Amino acid sequence: MNSARRRSIILTLALIGLTLTSAGLPARAAGQRCKGVQADPAVDLQAVLDRSPEGSVICLAPGLYRPGAPLHPKQGQTLIGSTKVVISGARVVEGFGREGSDFVASAPLPEAASTYGECSRPGCSISQDVYVDGVPLVRALSRDQLGSGRFFQDFSQKRLYLRDDPAGHLVEQAFLPAVFEASGPAVTVSDLVVEKAATEAQRAAVTGGVGWRIEHLEVRYSHGVGITCADHCTARGNYVHHNGELGVGGSGGSDALYEANEIAFNSLAGYDTAWEAGGGKWTQLKNLVVRNNYVHDNRGPGLWTDINADQVTFADNYVSRNSHMGIFHEISYAATISGNTVVGNGFDPSLDRDGWGGAGIRVAASPGVRISENTVAGNRNGIVAVQQDRHDSPDDRGPHRIKGLEVRSNSITMNRGTTGFVQDIGDGGVFSAASRNVFATNRYHLDSLSSLRFAWNDRMYSAREWVNDGNDKDGTFDTAAPPDPAPPKLAVGPRAD
Repeated sequence: MNSARRRSIILTLALIGLTLTSAGLPARAAGQRCKGVQADPAVDLQAVLDRSPEGSVICLAPGLYRPGAPLHPKQGQTLIGSTKVVISGARVVEGFGREGSDFVASAPLPEAASTYGECSRPGCSISQDVYVDGVPLVRALSRDQLGSGRFFQDFSQKRLYLRDDPAGHLVEQAFLPAVFEASGPAVTVSDLVVEKAATEAQRAAVTGGVGWRIEHLEVRYSHGVGITCADHCTARGNYVHHNGELGVGGSGGSDALYEANEIAFNSLAGYDTAWEAGGGKWTQLKNLVVRNNYVHDNRGPGLWTDINADQVTFADNYVSRNSHMGIFHEISYAATISGNTVVGNGFDPSLDRDGWGGAGIRVAASPGVRISENTVAGNRNGIVAVQQDRHDSPDDRGPHRIKGLEVRSNSITMNRGTTGFVQDIGDGGVFSAASRNVFATNRYHLDSLSSLRFAWNDRMYSAREWVNDGNDKDGTFDTAAPPDPAPPKLAVGPRAD
């Protein structure tokens, strides 16, 4: 069977599984008792999956599960837990002895530490994190850097060093390279906690496959990414927080939906935010929909599409207090960015490489983008389009050039920063009428109507100059900032039995 035929069959099976789940056959509503194969922490969970048929439902009893390897569900299987089900990628470290001023024990370490990924903080790529009583410690890169609340690992000797006395405390070290890995299509995983995976950069604790449904999980303390899925998959109602590189993401494939998730406090490990870090990042996807999510307090961009993503929709998300851009669409193609509330992003100036970072919404070198009906307030910059010289990811769909940009009917509040279109390629043609780049019918709330808050054609403008140059002729400008909308209250994470 050729690869195209095989992929067609897999997609068909996945879509059948999606239809069944949407009809409510395997998925459990809140308060409904799980009916299916029973599993508890005393058994080998992978063995339960292996001996259960395709399409079966596995009900996880409350407790802490520590699988010995990443879990691989079969086609169509459904795993259902509750608020009291935790699947951990960590192993307990015991047997500490005193060595000088430190405490040392044998630890389940690989032969060498990972060096994959670009770091802004030395050692960010080392994925075997350590926790005491569930609280992550800070990595020391040498034993002489040890102090209270810190740990050091000697990979050659497979030893873990602590400065604080671990007696009477639970010491855990991240061990599994993932907790769930894609295997069969049309799998559903719902209502459980996944934690403490030793995932490298761009690898997730929960890696969904074709047609997977990842619903109402709490995913935390994965060193790399919390959840990834990219192909005819759904991630809905999850609480994804305190992961080392990204909360969510995916690469390749099409028709992925991320809906009603809370994505918060991610990118703790110190990966370079210009490389990859933040709340969510997706690359080379088609028909990605990201809607109704609450994305906040991530280090890096809140929501980010990059490298030839196409037909992207960011709709009705609440994106706040992320340290870099709120929503970022980069060297990609058509996107609709509408109905989002984007407030208070971009206030780490160390992350700004070109002076136009920290925007509420930023488009970089991408044609066919429509930005409409968003509330953009109190970000370091407002809505910014940047034409860059980007030939690093060529694609048959055409050059990465801002063309056909429409910025319409947004509410933009700025007491600092800029809204507009800039270029760094020395080509003013991007501002020509033929490029069809338009700002129209937007409502601006400014600190002053004379402030230079607008950029176009390599110039900075006041509100009057912005209009005189042809932008927002039917827009409005005032100095009365409306209050920010309240954040949403989403029902995320595992549901009770």
